Amino acid sequence: MAREVRDRHTARAFFVFACAVLLLCMAGLASEDIRLRVNDAQGFAGGETTVNVTMDAETKPSVVSFWLEYNNAKLAFVDASPGAVVTLAGKDVSWGFPAPGRVSFLIFGLNDTRIASGKLLSITFAINTSVEPGDDFEIHGLNVSATDPDANPIDAEIEDGEIDVVACFKPAAPTNFVATDGLFGDRVQLTWFPVFGAQSYVISRSTTNDSATGTVLAATALPFYSDFTAQGASFVSSGSGGCSGGAGQTAQYAKYYYWIRAQNVCGQSNLTSAEV
Repeated sequence: MAREVRDRHTARAFFVFACAVLLLCMAGLASEDIRLRVNDAQGFAGGETTVNVTMDAETKPSVVSFWLEYNNAKLAFVDASPGAVVTLAGKDVSWGFPAPGRVSFLIFGLNDTRIASGKLLSITFAINTSVEPGDDFEIHGLNVSATDPDANPIDAEIEDGEIDVVACFKPAAPTNFVATDGLFGDRVQLTWFPVFGAQSYVISRSTTNDSATGTVLAATALPFYSDFTAQGASFVSSGSGGCSGGAGQTAQYAKYYYWIRAQNVCGQSNLTSAEV
C-alpha cells in the first residue's frame, strides 16, 4: 500500500513537471511571434554598404520599433528606406539617435493594416577609410517591440548581424556594349551588361575613333543610357527627283564613337572598345 502511494505521488509529480515544461515551451513559442533579423552585409573601406532588416511574423503587427547599435568610430549611418512590406502596408518610417552609435527606428501608420513578413528596412552605413580587410563590425539589435492595431503588445525578438570588410577592387570593364545605329530619330540608346562591384558607369563620346578625344557625357548607376544630345539625321539633295522634276533628298547621319567604363570608390575599369 505504501508503495502504491509513493507511485501515485511520483506519477503526480511527473505530470506536474511535464505540464510545467509544456507551459515553458509554449511561453518560448509565444516570445517568437515576431522575429526580426539584421542580415549580414559586406563592404570595403571608404565605401557604403546596405544592411537589410527582415521580419518573420506569425502574428502580423501594425507597429514595429527597434534600435540598432553599431561602432560609430568605424561606421556612420547614412540613410534608411522602407522595404516592400512596409510600403505595401502604407506605413511610415522615422528614426532618431538616442545615443552615439545607436539609431532607433519606428515603423507606424494611422491605418489598421498589418505588416506582413518580409524586408522591413534597408539601412545604409558608410565604412571608415581606416578599416582593414577582414575587420567585422556587429550590428546589435535591441529594444524591439511590436503592437497590433489595438495597441496590444506582441512578443518580439531581434537577431544581430554584422558587416564584414572585404578587400577593395576595381570593377571590370562592361561587356556586351551596344549602341543603336540610327534606330531612333531623337536619340542614341546605349546598353551594356551590369558589372559586379560597379557603383556607376561613365559614358564618353567623340566624333573620331580616339578615346583620348572623348568627352564625358554622363555618369549613371543604370546599365543603359539615352544620348539625346546626338545630332539627328540631316537631309541633302541627291539631284534629280525623276519624272516629277523635283530634287531627291538623302538622309545623312553624324557618326559618334562611344566608350563606357565602370567605377566604384576603389577606381575605374578600363574603357570598353569603341561602339559606333
